[in-house]
Amino acid sequence: MEPPKEFLEAIGFEDIKATLTIAALDFDTRSPRGWDFYAPMILEGLLNFFRIWRKDGETRFRRVGQFIGDVFLEAITNAARHGNRFNGEIKTGWWLGESGVVCGIQDQGKFFHDPDNAALVESRVILEQTGEHGCGGGMECIYQADGVRVVEGVLYLMVLKTTIDAGMPRMKDKN
Repeated sequence: MEPPKEFLEAIGFEDIKATLTIAALDFDTRSPRGWDFYAPMILEGLLNFFRIWRKDGETRFRRVGQFIGDVFLEAITNAARHGNRFNGEIKTGWWLGESGVVCGIQDQGKFFHDPDNAALVESRVILEQTGEHGCGGGMECIYQADGVRVVEGVLYLMVLKTTIDAGMPRMKDKN
């Protein structure tokens, strides 16, 4: 995986000297200890990285945890459900910088390999075919990210620390 350079620059990934952090996590969606087993670990790791702790306020901790879950874990869930139909592998890459986090998610589906689909996702259109009965609710959660990009079939999501620090995640205007 190779995330967009502007995403890495925005999170300060290239500026970090001795603390460069990247993690690759692959999930087998056929296993009961697959993606959903590791989701709490990912959530807890991101909360710790950004120093969001319960002792600083339960409401903020829960709101930020919900936001991180909405963006990243919803994207992984969508990859398992729609991309692999719970029958394959999901690859994820994580880049953590002083100013944010970038996650790349790749499933075995063909959806993000279609340039038209990629363009629609990057423009944050709610796609009818992605949701239960056309609601597209999962994509609306994912679109809360500060950056959404598709490169060579990989969905990249960027969340900036300023968004996390605000404690009030932005929802896309529904008007």
